[in-house]
Amino acid sequence: WLERLSKTYSILDIGYGGDRTQHLVWRGLNGELDGYKAKCIMLMIGTNNSRSDKPEDVAKGIRRILDVIAKKQPQAKTLLLPIFPRGEGPEHRLRKNNEQVNAIIKGYADGDKVIWCDFNDKFLEPGPDKVLPRSLMPDLLHPNHDGYLIWEAAVRPYFTKVCGK
Repeated sequence: WLERLSKTYSILDIGYGGDRTQHLVWRGLNGELDGYKAKCIMLMIGTNNSRSDKPEDVAKGIRRILDVIAKKQPQAKTLLLPIFPRGEGPEHRLRKNNEQVNAIIKGYADGDKVIWCDFNDKFLEPGPDKVLPRSLMPDLLHPNHDGYLIWEAAVRPYFTKVCGK
């Protein structure tokens, strides 16, 4: 989906497998956000922290990343995404941790410089069980092609609004 979006927008993907909030803070402070002027930055990070860190600490790391972005790319608007659901059902420990982080970081959005874009419900089966289907995330963590289509459809209007295309 990034390939499709890159036909309309100039995209720099600086996400890496296994990334934790502290890695992104370090890279942001040490040159990764230098040398260009972004219009829109999409931020979704924290699931790797949630395996071992308290939700409040994960949220603090995300707050720190937003502060680094504001310092290094003050003209940019940040599209803040929630941490995606993990585990098959709502009682999964990592799903609960991520939901607690999301409840905190939602408050970081001001609707102007930081825009909250929550579409996690689109990954879950309808109904009270809120099952994360393997048909969208086969390992119950990473989206597959169909999951990426949901992601793209959710963020494309924001890119259009912020970037004007």
